[in-house]
Amino acid sequence: INNNTIEKVCDIIGFNPIGAEFELKSDHKKIFKTGKFHEFEGGFKKFASSAIPSLIAEAVKQIVGIHKVYTIGINRGSKLLASVNFITYNNSVISDHDFIEIFLNQAGIVLQKITVEHSLKESELQLKHANASKNKFFSIIAHDLRSPFNAIIGFSKILLENYNNYPQEKRKDFIKLIKESSEKTYDLLENLLEWSRAQTGKLRYQPEMLDINRIFSSAVSENKSSADKKSIFLEYSVNSVHTVYADRFLLQTILRNLISNAIKFSHLNSVVQISVKKSGSEAVLSVKDKGVGIDEGTLDNIFDRAVEMVMSEP
Repeated sequence: INNNTIEKVCDIIGFNPIGAEFELKSDHKKIFKTGKFHEFEGGFKKFASSAIPSLIAEAVKQIVGIHKVYTIGINRGSKLLASVNFITYNNSVISDHDFIEIFLNQAGIVLQKITVEHSLKESELQLKHANASKNKFFSIIAHDLRSPFNAIIGFSKILLENYNNYPQEKRKDFIKLIKESSEKTYDLLENLLEWSRAQTGKLRYQPEMLDINRIFSSAVSENKSSADKKSIFLEYSVNSVHTVYADRFLLQTILRNLISNAIKFSHLNSVVQISVKKSGSEAVLSVKDKGVGIDEGTLDNIFDRAVEMVMSEP
């Protein structure tokens, strides 16, 4: 509805349908699907029923002087692409139905082309996102798995070649380091699997009431060895929030990754603060560090998959 007079009247009445979305009535749809030029019996009030209150529709009809309402659907095959509605004033009548039907049938060809082009662009965008996700996945595997495997291979080699030269306690230390590296590698593989499921929409969300202190303790414990190597102190506080309603695995994964990144990009002998505070009915978790940070240009596009992929490179 784009007539300036009708728009002004609707503004005065206090109901403006311009730009609004309306549910398509089944009897309207049947008329549109015929592709034939149709006069709405009952005029504007009947045409606007269910979308615009009848009293307002009648008021608009009387003030504007609407005489007749016609409509025609633009179809291609079984698909309804659009409808065009004509409103006349001062007892004027639209009589050239055949011309309008032929013209709008040609318009349907153009609309169908536009619709197909739009669908192709959407598919192309989805494909780009899929490729970016795939590339990121391979980048993560190549980069993040290299470090723990280097540790496992390195410590195993040293232990194998010098087993008899080391005292028992020293051998235990090497075995402990190998075990920790193996566990981290396994956790990383689990994270990658869950990330892959999330990308394909197969990740299940199972929220429950959780003890936030336990979640924090677990995440800190898993990252403690990495923090100790850089002499970073992991500090956490729960304030007045003790329980949260969330998915245990997803929350643990997110928190673990945030802390891991904070440690990775923090300076030696610094502090990483993990906290939770209440905000209305929600709990806001935060991981704060004083590391190198992210430049503003990258920060603006932090959730763009192509940028994520680049940031994951070694």
